[in-house]
Amino acid sequence: MNNFKTGKHLFLMGDIGCGKSTLIKNELKSHLDKVGGFYVQRIYKDNSLKGFRMCNVSENDYTLDYHLTSDVCDFPLFIEKITETNWKIEENIFLDSFNNIFKNKTGKSLILMDEIGGFELNNTYITKQIFDMLEGHIPIIGVIKSPKNKEVMKKILSNNSMLNNKDQNLAKLINHPNIELLHLDNSNKAVITEKIKSWIGVNIK
Repeated sequence: MNNFKTGKHLFLMGDIGCGKSTLIKNELKSHLDKVGGFYVQRIYKDNSLKGFRMCNVSENDYTLDYHLTSDVCDFPLFIEKITETNWKIEENIFLDSFNNIFKNKTGKSLILMDEIGGFELNNTYITKQIFDMLEGHIPIIGVIKSPKNKEVMKKILSNNSMLNNKDQNLAKLINHPNIELLHLDNSNKAVITEKIKSWIGVNIK
């Protein structure tokens, strides 16, 4: 017997690099025809992080890290490194990608949101869409940025004010009654993996 109810959303939280997105990807990869939503892809050039891209899990190959082979990036980045100390947030790119991904959820058994809890919670429209989906009937699996990780992001984007407020929205997200929040670390990966498998088994149709 498992403890999950159909329709209750499942999110992971944990330190940067602990394997949250990889774990979810490994358990979802055999069900991608029934999954909608997005994941954030890290873009590298010469092993140096260049930025972040929002990818539609229904249209892309679910690669968490993408390495550019030239200096030209052919797709839009919603966070882009300009110099080592200067990162640029493109809110409109995030908004356009978000709208395109979620304009049609018909026929999907699950929604992926990997990850939420960053600067997008400063946008009233995106925040409303996220919380509306949390009240919806399609189960959601994903990653929520922890307050600790958000502080790390604030330091990286220290020249940008978009992460400097609306922390109450992150707290509201973390404490949402429809969310089962699992805290991942190196000591409990096996247990969390089994919980994710169980949740997918209950909710996939």
